[in-house]
Amino acid sequence: MFKEIVTKDKIYQHNNILSFWCYLDKVQTFINNISNSKDDKQYVVEVTEYKESRSLKANAYMWKLASMIGNKIGNTKEFVYFKALKDSATDKTFESGFMLKTAFERMQSRYKYIEIESEMIRNEKEWVEYKYYYGSSTFNSKEMYNLIMELRREGIEQGLDVRTPSEIQEMTSKYGKEFE
Repeated sequence: MFKEIVTKDKIYQHNNILSFWCYLDKVQTFINNISNSKDDKQYVVEVTEYKESRSLKANAYMWKLASMIGNKIGNTKEFVYFKALKDSATDKTFESGFMLKTAFERMQSRYKYIEIESEMIRNEKEWVEYKYYYGSSTFNSKEMYNLIMELRREGIEQGLDVRTPSEIQEMTSKYGKEFE
């Protein structure tokens, strides 16, 4: 049923949910195929806009930057990464809310990128306002770009060479070995 719509390597199935990407004109073909099938099953079709995910190269470069900065400032790459998550955050890369401080302490032991924004007492109970930052594995390419640019900015501020391997290769081929 799907062969004329997508190729096999673009179909993902998990827990009876079939996911694939295609252009909008192919969605109608898919719906027609389901409508014309002889089974009595009911289907739910959800169409969402495709957003390019971050690349493995971008991820490796991001961690390289975090490691270099961490080494320079005498801290861990995870510390640098969390700081960059906060500094590059947009309204889509974190969540915030209020909860009892005791609940926050349990939550904090389960989630890495969470912190207290403020504390208060209401009705004789301690409450906290918190922010939870999503990790970069959930980022689309634009969010990953913003995170990398924040790390590059920090790296430059620390006096580090933050060029990508392709930037170094391009400059070396243009200007010679002095740019390696």
